[in-house]
Amino acid sequence: MTVDQSERYKLIETTDPKIISLCHSENSKSWRFKLSTDAYVQREYLLGRQKVCNPNDSDDKDDLLGLKYYYFKDCSQDLIIGGCESLARYYYKIDATTKKPTRFISPCIGGVYIFPHYRAKGLGKIMLIQLNQILLQKYGQDSFSTLYSEVGDYYDNFGYTSKPINLSKLPPIEPPSVYDESNSIDSNGFSIVPISRFDLKPLTDIDNEALQQKLLSNFNSDQVTRVSCVPDPNVYIWHFARAIFTLPVLGHEKPSQFGIKLLNPNNNSQIVGFIIWTYNVHGDENELFVIKSFVDETNLSIGDQIKVFKSLINLSQYHAYQKKMDLILLWQSEIPTAINKLILNWFQNDLDGEIDQKNSSISAIKFHNKLQNDSPFIWEQNLKFCWF
Repeated sequence: MTVDQSERYKLIETTDPKIISLCHSENSKSWRFKLSTDAYVQREYLLGRQKVCNPNDSDDKDDLLGLKYYYFKDCSQDLIIGGCESLARYYYKIDATTKKPTRFISPCIGGVYIFPHYRAKGLGKIMLIQLNQILLQKYGQDSFSTLYSEVGDYYDNFGYTSKPINLSKLPPIEPPSVYDESNSIDSNGFSIVPISRFDLKPLTDIDNEALQQKLLSNFNSDQVTRVSCVPDPNVYIWHFARAIFTLPVLGHEKPSQFGIKLLNPNNNSQIVGFIIWTYNVHGDENELFVIKSFVDETNLSIGDQIKVFKSLINLSQYHAYQKKMDLILLWQSEIPTAINKLILNWFQNDLDGEIDQKNSSISAIKFHNKLQNDSPFIWEQNLKFCWF
C-alpha cells in the first residue's frame, strides 16, 4: 500500500527550543559563513527574542504577528528532516476594495531548509506546498506572503512573483580633515546628526506619513494595487541586533551608530533626509549596508532632493572609511524615482561605483487570493529594510 506523501511528511509549528536549535544548527551549514555553528545558533536565538519577533512584547499584541517556527517531519520514521520560519509584520495594501492604505498582517518566509541527507527527493516542494496552505489558513485571503530567495526564481513555481532589485556598490571615501561626524554641517549647510538605535521613532513616523501619501497618490493615478511594509523601529532594531552580535564575534568593533539625519539649517526640527545602515561581514569583505534612505520629496525641490541624497551617500562613505569598511551596498530602490537616473550616473561616473549589480537575494511575493495574484500590482519600497 502506497503512503500518501502529504500524510507521511508534515510541516508542524513549534515553540520547542530544542527543535528550533536543531533546525538552526542544521541550516548553519549553509548560512553561518564565518561564524561557528554555536555562534550562529546563538545569534538566531538572539534575533528571535527581538521585539519585532514577539508580539506579546509589543504594544500591538496580535498573535498573528511575530516569528513562527516550523519543522518538517517524516512521520513514518519520526524524524525531523527540515524546517522554515515566517516573520509576520504589518504591510500596507491599497486596491480597488480598500481605496486607501490599509494595514494587513503579512508573513515573510525565511530559513527554508531541507537537511542535506534528504535532498533531491522532492521534499522541499512538499514542505512549501504545506507552508503555503498554513499561511493561507492563518492569514486569510486578503493577505499575501513575501520572501527573499537565495535560489533564483525557484519560488515562482509555488505561485510567487519575483521582484528582483539591483544593487549599487560604492567605495568608502576619506572624509575632509575638518569633518566631525558627531557635530558638523555638510557642504550644503544641512546640520548632520548621527542616528543611534534609540533614535528611530521620529524617523519612522515621518517615513510612515510620506509612504501613505505616496501610496494613495500613486494608486489614485493608475488604480494599480500596491503593497509596502509599514515603517517600524523594531524592524530596524532586528537588523542592528544582527550586526551588534556578529561583528564582535568576528573580531570587529561593536557598532553603535546606524545612520545620519540631515536637518534644515533654518529649522532644526525639520528633517530633510536620513539614511539608516547596518554592518555585515560577507566573505572577506566588511560591508556597510544601507537599509533605508529617506528624502523629503514633498517639501523639497528636485534640486534640493539631489543635494540631500548626495550628501547622505557621501556621509555614509566617510563613515565607512572611518570604520574600515570595504564597501557600501544599497538596493537601487532606495533612490527616489525622480532622481534615479541622475544618481546612478553620479554613482558610476563620479564615485567610481558599480551599478546594476545582481542582487543574490531576490524579493518575491504571493497574494493569497489567486485572482489578485494574477493581476497587476506594484511593491512600493521593496527595500533591504523588509528583508528577513
